[in-house]
Amino acid sequence: MIHALVLLCAALGAPGEVEAGKALLLEVAQAHRGGAALNDHVVVETTTRGVPVKVAYDLDIGLEGSGRLVCGSLSAIISEDWASITHEQRPDCYAVAEADGAAFASLLRVHDAPCALVPQLALALAEDEEAAVEAFRVDWNDEIEVKGMKALEREGRALSEVLLAHAAGEERVLIDAAAAALVERVAVREGVETRVVHSLKKGAGQASAWTFEPGERELRESAASVLAPGAGEEAPLFAAPLLAGGSFRLADALAKGPVVIDFWASWCEPCRDGLAVIQRFARGLEEKKSAVTVIAVNVLEREEEAAKRKGVASLFWKKGRYTFPAALDQDDTIRRSYGVDEIPATLVIGQDGRIRAIHVEGEGDFGAWLEREAGASGE
Repeated sequence: MIHALVLLCAALGAPGEVEAGKALLLEVAQAHRGGAALNDHVVVETTTRGVPVKVAYDLDIGLEGSGRLVCGSLSAIISEDWASITHEQRPDCYAVAEADGAAFASLLRVHDAPCALVPQLALALAEDEEAAVEAFRVDWNDEIEVKGMKALEREGRALSEVLLAHAAGEERVLIDAAAAALVERVAVREGVETRVVHSLKKGAGQASAWTFEPGERELRESAASVLAPGAGEEAPLFAAPLLAGGSFRLADALAKGPVVIDFWASWCEPCRDGLAVIQRFARGLEEKKSAVTVIAVNVLEREEEAAKRKGVASLFWKKGRYTFPAALDQDDTIRRSYGVDEIPATLVIGQDGRIRAIHVEGEGDFGAWLEREAGASGE
């Protein structure tokens, strides 16, 4: 049936292409719901300013809408309504999240996999065309729609390409219509291209329902607190706009030397005290011509609109007369990736990209800690 729709697209025109695209996505969703065990090895490559970042994950879909996702040290057991999230280096705790594609896309972004899209989980729960299309949303706040479909051939393999569009950009989905299987997706969003290559194997996953037994693990309030990197682990890379204009990229800063990151908010009194200490420390680094970079990241502002958040943060920074740079974490993505639930929080990242030390408010002499952990590292 789908083959016939693909062949008739040209004759039917744009409306026909749209309907054929929707029908094909629904068929892919039905294949995920069909009860057959599925395994998908996925490679995600995100390219920003010509710099690629790769990450891989494995997804096994079992019976009754259950599954298991493994990405590096992250593991998640999925049921129809919920998912348990664990980290192999933190065997004493776990967290629970809503079991849908958006939730797991967010989990992968937390786990240093920018824009990694996980539609299979939402597809496994999709019951109609609309739900099947929604499974491919890049961002859970974006409305997405099918714009067309066309047939093409790659390496002797007949494929169908479905074009999806949303407010932030577009996405091209390559599907093997004969197997009703995802092959590749390319998403373009604000100048960032994400290519997702799927290796789907039917019958290779677990032929029963996946279950999770927490045992003596402690339930945490958020997935970030379970997945957050600790001392000695790799720091999640990020880029963020600066209050003074331009942008800050952690990868660029680490190429020069160690980095001190301080998370703060304008309403936080302890943050104000900590920033005064960091200001003195930053001036000392400048006098010594140290290779250490200091960056303050604004988080958790109470204003919801991005422009208002920036305005409040900029006014605070100007009044404080701070001379080191400050960046904006507009949607708190950076804060979540580091598992920061309370502020102020300060991290020292070595030039090797690993977190050297973490300081939270109330833990001894902050100035002495900065000098000990970061002061001599850039000399």
